[in-house]
Amino acid sequence: MNKNNVTKQQMIEAIARENNIDIEIVKKVYNRFEQNVFLMLQSVTPEEPVEIRAFEGISIQGVHQSEREKKLNYNGEKATIPSRIRAIAKITRNYNKKLNNA
Repeated sequence: MNKNNVTKQQMIEAIARENNIDIEIVKKVYNRFEQNVFLMLQSVTPEEPVEIRAFEGISIQGVHQSEREKKLNYNGEKATIPSRIRAIAKITRNYNKKLNNA
């Protein structure tokens, strides 16, 4: 089975063509949107996770994971895993249903 990858540039070109908008304007809006999503996800704290509902039925959740100890599988030693922000994409059941009924 071949996978059809759609690039950012292809998306920008399709939006510009289908809406008869200058490609440079679409590129600026798309890049600004992407930058804002990144900044919002980066602002996650342990007390305040973030959920971005960018599209109807598709969201990106930013979750803060605290520092923790982990036992390494290959030698049994303990290692400290630093705190980090994790982005999780979620797709609703209704969105999947729409895909299959379209």
